[in-house]
Amino acid sequence: VITLNLNLNMPSEDFVGSSLVFVDEHNASKTHTVDFKAGHSIIHKGSLLHSALPIERGERQNLIVWLFGEHGDVRVAPYDESEQMTPAERWWGSMAYAGGSDEVVSPVCNSGDGG
Repeated sequence: VITLNLNLNMPSEDFVGSSLVFVDEHNASKTHTVDFKAGHSIIHKGSLLHSALPIERGERQNLIVWLFGEHGDVRVAPYDESEQMTPAERWWGSMAYAGGSDEVVSPVCNSGDGG
């Protein structure tokens, strides 16, 4: 699992505290502290032990996304070419092809009548 942690605060929405603390994956007695600022994002392995320090002043608004691969795994090695999806398969799924052609069509239908 990969974690994307995106701070949604505007620069004018100041907050103090809430630094992220990561435990070193090679030496559990060692930690790394990252100051999290408005508009910044952090991507890290979800399995890496971590925590947030208390917010001392203001509010912090975050969007946290967990990215999973097939069967909940995230592959480190690339897929074999025979296992790779085309861009259309990846982004549009089974609705990507019109009549079996390679033409990509959006699954969203907008008839212009509000429906």
